[in-house]
Amino acid sequence: MLIDFFEDKKNNIYIWDALDIWFGLWQDSKYLAEKWYIVDAIDKDPIAMMKAKELNNHDKINFIQKDISVFVFSKKYDLIIAFLSLFNLSKSSAHKLFIDSVNHLNYNGYIIIRLLWLQDERKDEITTWDRKELEKEFLKNDGMKIVYLNESFESKKTALWKTKNRHFVDIIIKKDV
Repeated sequence: MLIDFFEDKKNNIYIWDALDIWFGLWQDSKYLAEKWYIVDAIDKDPIAMMKAKELNNHDKINFIQKDISVFVFSKKYDLIIAFLSLFNLSKSSAHKLFIDSVNHLNYNGYIIIRLLWLQDERKDEITTWDRKELEKEFLKNDGMKIVYLNESFESKKTALWKTKNRHFVDIIIKKDV
């Protein structure tokens, strides 16, 4: 999704500072740093942090070991990304992160999020934000515009023949001047 977004925008996008929330295997941070960005990459897992530093000693990536639910933004960003990393936050923590992200996004900046929720195996339903809740969450802020929103569902059988349901939401938000 990230590469497609930048290929589609070509040279009409100017980003210098990026934030990668719970960077996991660091591929997105590396991609951004190799393009032209200074990236703050946050992850709370010390093993992921050590591995990322070991595999990618890039001078444009600032690795920050911190739990995003207690992270305090210290600057504004042109791009904030969170791919498959927010599903373990409560709605209230995610709401706080959305508000902080909007408040720390430069004008003409983008927030790109890929949300994933798995079916709660104790229930027969997926508890998640729906499309209308996400639209309301971001559009209530002046100057925010959703430029892309896609929702999809997937069901797979596990090794024990149980059905595992997944709900994906991809969203790109722009802060207009």
